[in-house]
Amino acid sequence: MQLAEGSELDDVVLPDEEHVAGQLKFASGAWDGVVSHHVAIRETDVAGSLFAAVKAVAAGGWLARRQFARLYERAKSTDDLLSAIDSLIGRIRESSIDGGRLHKVAMHLATDSAHRGPVKLGIALLGLFPADLHREVLLTLGRHEEFTLYAAVALDNGQDHADDDLWHLAKQVRGWGRIHLVERLAGTERREILDWVLREGFRNTVMDEYLAYLAASRGDLLAALSADEVDDQLLRATGDLLMALFAGGPAQDIHDYTDGAAVTRIYLTLMRDRASDLQHLLAVGAIRDFVSDSAPSQGWPDGGWDEAARLQFAAECQQLIGRAGWPPMALEALESADPVMFWRAERACNILGISTLHTLLQQLRVEPLESGKWFSAVRQVDRDSIGEVIDLAVEVLPLDEVASGPGRELGLGRQWAAHQCLDFLVQDLDKWPGVGWPLIAASIASPVIRNRNMSVRTLAAWPRSAWPSDAESRLRQAISAEPDQDVKQRMSAALEGRPLD
Repeated sequence: MQLAEGSELDDVVLPDEEHVAGQLKFASGAWDGVVSHHVAIRETDVAGSLFAAVKAVAAGGWLARRQFARLYERAKSTDDLLSAIDSLIGRIRESSIDGGRLHKVAMHLATDSAHRGPVKLGIALLGLFPADLHREVLLTLGRHEEFTLYAAVALDNGQDHADDDLWHLAKQVRGWGRIHLVERLAGTERREILDWVLREGFRNTVMDEYLAYLAASRGDLLAALSADEVDDQLLRATGDLLMALFAGGPAQDIHDYTDGAAVTRIYLTLMRDRASDLQHLLAVGAIRDFVSDSAPSQGWPDGGWDEAARLQFAAECQQLIGRAGWPPMALEALESADPVMFWRAERACNILGISTLHTLLQQLRVEPLESGKWFSAVRQVDRDSIGEVIDLAVEVLPLDEVASGPGRELGLGRQWAAHQCLDFLVQDLDKWPGVGWPLIAASIASPVIRNRNMSVRTLAAWPRSAWPSDAESRLRQAISAEPDQDVKQRMSAALEGRPLD
């Protein structure tokens, strides 16, 4: 695989990629990321069968075609390869398998396989040998998020000090690969690496929350902010880290970060003179929302979050948010064609108490398949404006195409954009009995299961007196055509006035 240094591999299609319309597809590395972070590793017999297959191939030479084919098929068809790797490697270390032959097998799997399972197995086996023998192979394969975790472990196992290789690789990946690598780099004592993690390395395309605590704590954010000079990059990183820590989620958060209040105090002090862009405003808004919560579910963190401090932080945030320059900046950014800038502007307007509904409806008239904008619009409606949103949706969305008949589709991908728009529209119509029936009628005949479930839930929430005259007959037709037994049961329950679940 010949690749230019620094080239992006996120869009590289692997040879075994299957493109099936509506099929649930994980982003590269996502399945292994979820398993490694959120699923308890269980003991299975996979490691034993893989060990037997590896031993047979190594004993017969790597060109023993029949044994190799069995090993390849086993690695290709194993869904829980990650859970078996540690046990497999342990068994190999305790065995007398010929190292020279095993290295040839590993290289053949890693570099010549057409399926990701055998490639992952090959990379893992390479970790049994000195990294110098195949460093470029690992660094190349590791640049694809699907293989980064395996390459990182192999690089770590194959040498005493892997920091330089892991850091080099971490700069070239952005998703789950970045998360895996930074989690390993967080154990280093090298200041230049920890400073990179603090300022930049925590950013990833999954969730910054996975790495925010590691960056702030191991990068010593408090000490960095206490220096005589705080540069713009560090200031920006501080705001983004605080937002991630306040958000909580899949990893340690503000409740684990003992320097949180001290960092917040310094950040707000710096913001008095240096608040200059919408990202700063978003961070200040996140602080305000956090300290204004009357009863956070986890209680208040230890270390400086007493009532007096919270009141002071809230007052400082309000002063910063009340500055006259923010509204025109936010409204201008709201017109941006850049989706990231638009998202930032929309959130800023929310902090400032500025309605974006009119702008959103103008934009949706031109580009109606932007589901996120429908979500933002519906979130802002009241009794006087809900009709305007629904009328526009009926006018601009291809409801006849959506109502093509029931199926078992998951509705993922750009080809299902109209169906995704209906999700955000219909899910809130339970608050408005009798409003939006054309959208519900289209959803109830959609091939996407989620659309049908959403429409039934909304209908069930409406009093029967609010049902349109043809709602009952439409629902009966939908029941007779419904291919999914669970959805059919919910439809029947809604028709009969019973609880859906």
